[in-house]
Amino acid sequence: EWRDLHGGDRLDSLQNRFFLPKPVEMLFDLEEDPFEIRNLAGVTEFQPLLRQLRKRLSDLLLEKHDLGFLPEDLLVAEALKDPVSYGNEYQRQLVKLLEINDLGTQPFADAKGPLLRFLEAGTSLEKYWAITVASGFGVQAAPLAPTIRKLRGDENAMVALRAIEFMGIAAGVDPNDGLIELINGTRDPVEALIALNSLVYFRDHTSFGKTLNASQVRPVATNEEVSRRL
Repeated sequence: EWRDLHGGDRLDSLQNRFFLPKPVEMLFDLEEDPFEIRNLAGVTEFQPLLRQLRKRLSDLLLEKHDLGFLPEDLLVAEALKDPVSYGNEYQRQLVKLLEINDLGTQPFADAKGPLLRFLEAGTSLEKYWAITVASGFGVQAAPLAPTIRKLRGDENAMVALRAIEFMGIAAGVDPNDGLIELINGTRDPVEALIALNSLVYFRDHTSFGKTLNASQVRPVATNEEVSRRL
């Protein structure tokens, strides 16, 4: 019902935020703004505090060897068997992933060059996050499309997924066929679920929902969560 109200332009500006892209960073004064309506992340006077909090978060993530930057399929397949040992070995890579994610807080003109280097020569995880960060810039990142377009066929399914998403978000390329091919072709139910979630995002929040033929979605790798999402 809420989606229909949004489509019919019957929500106010605050209610519509649910359907709009979210900013990379949000900062709220919870005493003055308990409902988190006024984002202070773009206000000049709060930039020192924002930088301080960003560093504190990065330091904490490194201290805890946080595994939250792992795609869920990798987390389930490898990290959860022994998360402590995996986190210890993964920390050096985490430093690089935090560096990539911080690019999302810069103007695109400054972030473009480093993102391009990660896209062309990074590890699978680095490419995954470089594409994710590029998608956050929306159509501003369209100059990266020629490079990211090639990654739609990457052997790493999550890199391919993010590339398909980027092309839909930043370059206006219909993602439905690519996502459905990934969903139907993977043997990993976790990968299928992640791709299904992406398909639902495009159905609910973009005009690509009009071109989706849900009857074509026929995953061979299923579990309880895949069945629920279907």
